[in-house]
Amino acid sequence: MRTLTMRKGTHQYVFRYLEGSECEVLEAVAELAADPTNNFDWLDAASISFQITAEQAAKCIKAVAPVRKPA
Repeated sequence: MRTLTMRKGTHQYVFRYLEGSECEVLEAVAELAADPTNNFDWLDAASISFQITAEQAAKCIKAVAPVRKPA
């Protein structure tokens, strides 16, 4: 289970999701940003999107990095 938390003013946004469902989270974040009745805007969506993307990129880099043996 992954968790991303963002505070904005008096609001706290918590996104919990299973690994592999990042696309669904990004879609939900976009829907939230598109809704003018809440305090979550497109900059907030970009921040959450960046965090998810950075996490995925780090996993990819780790997966392809050669294992270094002690000298």
